[in-house]
Amino acid sequence: MGELNFSRILKRGLMFADERAIIDLASGYDATYRQHIDRVKQLIGALRTLGVSPTDRVGVLAGSCHEYIELWHACLSGTAIINPLNSRLAADEFVYILNDSGTTVLFVDATFAPLVAEIRPRLTHLRTVVLIGGADAPHDLRYDELVDAQPVGSIPAEPDDDQPAVLMYTGGTTGLPKGVILPQKAIALITYRSQMGMLIEPGWRYLAFMPLFHVGSIMTWALLIPTGGSVYLLPGFEPKAVMNAVRDHRITAIAGVPTMFGLIVHHPDFEPSMFESLTLMGYGAAPMPDALLARYMSMYPNLNFFQAYGMTEFAATVCALAPHDHRTGGNILKSVGRPCVGVEVEIRDPDTTEPLPVGDVGELWIRCDSAMLGYWNKPEATAHALVDGWYRSGDAGRMNDQGYV
Repeated sequence: MGELNFSRILKRGLMFADERAIIDLASGYDATYRQHIDRVKQLIGALRTLGVSPTDRVGVLAGSCHEYIELWHACLSGTAIINPLNSRLAADEFVYILNDSGTTVLFVDATFAPLVAEIRPRLTHLRTVVLIGGADAPHDLRYDELVDAQPVGSIPAEPDDDQPAVLMYTGGTTGLPKGVILPQKAIALITYRSQMGMLIEPGWRYLAFMPLFHVGSIMTWALLIPTGGSVYLLPGFEPKAVMNAVRDHRITAIAGVPTMFGLIVHHPDFEPSMFESLTLMGYGAAPMPDALLARYMSMYPNLNFFQAYGMTEFAATVCALAPHDHRTGGNILKSVGRPCVGVEVEIRDPDTTEPLPVGDVGELWIRCDSAMLGYWNKPEATAHALVDGWYRSGDAGRMNDQGYV
């Protein structure tokens, strides 16, 4: 049993048993922490009845819904290794990932069930397809029937810190997707670090509209549990739906990519009063354009901004521009911020692998305890990427004398 595991985070949710945990705006589902954790316990029992062991891979191919969060939590409680599939991939890529991972149980919604039925003869390990939702689509079992048939049991014994928890495939720019193996401690550490960096407070209401298959979705299924916050879930990004949800539910935090926030502020129906409840706007994947950031800051002088730079191999964020960095302004806003607590970054010569002087451009090498265990079934790629405890990112960058990358 370890100390850095998701089970310990989930159990903390019981301290806020009667607070609202998940509000699925598409389906109307609304659950307190007690109700949600009871549901997760039933799902854990259901997975066991399907013969799933802690080392088995359980896949999810679905849009954002409360069942997806339940699956994250049940698997991360030491029940299975979750394999969340990028829903934007093509059929051949799904076949490769499901076969390479050895996924035995796959949860799908009605959108993807027909595709899975079509490719199923090519899937060498899959034995059970579970359908999320009540629509008519190909399946072996239905999610609600499977879960409802189980008693409310208990969360398993806390897993070891280094027990594999997540198998998440990352495409990169060349070759076949690589499966990143993340241990329990990676999920726990990134939760605690992000809690500090984002200044998360009790009672937060977070609006989630980013896909739940992405490593950045940790904001949706982990970060608010330690403080008893509420997640309001949208099936995807649509500017007017986001605007209305923030206004109607007095949302305090959102996160997305800068392009999304540009579409919102330029929408003909947008009014500044819609976002007056916000206390945090998180963003990543690209810098916030100067003019867009200035516009938001002028409308909401007390709004905190947080930029995250990260990668799947570290369960998300490794560097961040904190709220005070945005208020300082200047050239640091062109950076991705400083390394997070517990993260080391060095700029090295990509050929000699020697550290470079401050200000020189080189390859980012990263070291921290939330690193992946390796790439699934790819020992050579793992050996190339992980060198003496450091990860070779392949990203080019430089660091100034204040530590901004």
